[in-house]
Amino acid sequence: MGVKRLLSYVEGQCPDAFEHVDLRRLADQYYRRYNTKPQLLIDCNGYIRNIYGRLEFGLGGQWLQYLENIKVFVKYFQNARFELLVMFDGVVEKKKMKRWLDRRKDERKIVSKIFDDIKRSGQHPDHKLFHIPTSLSSLTRLALKGLGVTVCSSSIEVDRELYLHCKENQSFGIISRDTDFMIYDVPQMFYMTCSNGHVKEVQLFRRDILCHHLGIPPQLLPLFACLLGCDTVSFQMLSNFHQRVTSGKHDPLVPSVAGYIRSLQLKDLSKISLHSVANDIGRAFQDDYLYECVQDYACENQEENDVPSYSDAADLARAPVELTGTSKINQFVMDKIRSYHRNLDITDFVLPVITHQEYRSNMTMDDDTDTSMPSSGLVYRPIRQRLYGILLQLHVIARGVDPPSCGPVNAEGRPVQFGTVEEMCAYAGNAMNAPDVVQGMPLDIGKYSFVQYLKDNEMLMIILMYRLYVVTDFQCCVYSQCDSI
Repeated sequence: MGVKRLLSYVEGQCPDAFEHVDLRRLADQYYRRYNTKPQLLIDCNGYIRNIYGRLEFGLGGQWLQYLENIKVFVKYFQNARFELLVMFDGVVEKKKMKRWLDRRKDERKIVSKIFDDIKRSGQHPDHKLFHIPTSLSSLTRLALKGLGVTVCSSSIEVDRELYLHCKENQSFGIISRDTDFMIYDVPQMFYMTCSNGHVKEVQLFRRDILCHHLGIPPQLLPLFACLLGCDTVSFQMLSNFHQRVTSGKHDPLVPSVAGYIRSLQLKDLSKISLHSVANDIGRAFQDDYLYECVQDYACENQEENDVPSYSDAADLARAPVELTGTSKINQFVMDKIRSYHRNLDITDFVLPVITHQEYRSNMTMDDDTDTSMPSSGLVYRPIRQRLYGILLQLHVIARGVDPPSCGPVNAEGRPVQFGTVEEMCAYAGNAMNAPDVVQGMPLDIGKYSFVQYLKDNEMLMIILMYRLYVVTDFQCCVYSQCDSI
């Protein structure tokens, strides 16, 4: 995640940029000075594997033992008197879609190796093949909420939203494994190691020391990240440039890119300045793409009111949501969906469906070589189709109401056939080169509108959204969970 090869370089060539610290002592100093708990932000996605630790993973995972690990993890910060805000990915932005697909394909290869290992040995797979059990991320969110931690789903790219919140609310700092935070100008970025929920070591990243080592000013770090390679600028786009600055790969990449930036003698990262850089690099950067990627780190393309506040539940309900598709959605419904999305009362797929974006499924434990069992992505598609029917109100169309004369427009500006959802879902035989267009299925629930349903009984809506959560994220226990509601 983040800037390619940066962490290994810093650990090997600039170790002074990491300073060992005692978080509890720092929190105590902050409390004595300001008489309030310091707010610590945690980018949790990168730490789920560490919290899970050495628990078995190949046969569905060990939930009860994992829950105990989560309790240990949370207690460490509570004992240090931190106010925690834990954030998870809520969206995948268009510029990072290729990277998201690459990760899913890599995970698919790992899952294939896991099944090969099980068939060969007849035992639990080797831990070197570790793959996060299905739905563990969703379960982690619910567990943290149950322990009283403030947990939310991001409405823009999670690293950028954490940075914006930290900047606007003067938070104590951010804990993350994402090297993008080495580029952001955050108050304090901490790198933590933990195992089985036990925090072993915390290091403070010193951005100033890295800049001194590289010989470039902090304001040029966003350009440095883009030219080194990151989630929005792939190595393939930079291959010719890297070949040139490293003299045919004879010189180390990181200092070579830093040296190139020093040679530019840039005064700023304006569009004009970056146009000349893009032209020098080659055709990989079309139009203003380099400028846009650099601005993602500067966050200057975000309006001030795009920064959500999470001080209480009311703020969560008012927080903005990135809506890239266009749709005529009743504002009352949209406000409710925003609230549920931010509070993690619904799964992340509801918002994209309503706003005509893609449904994206993370990797599941499927044996693609076993033709006797269909992939879970296809097994549960009929259920999703009926959920799409509810969310898109296809029951109204089925009752004789004419559909709109033209379909909605998706995030890329392409018309979407009314009543359909584009799915990017891994299953045997699907190379995931393009999304599947899936038709929603109407339910026979009469003419009762979605808007009226919300207005009449909000609790019923919460139950419905919980069922959506169960069906999509807890697939192995969908029927028993729904029956218990």
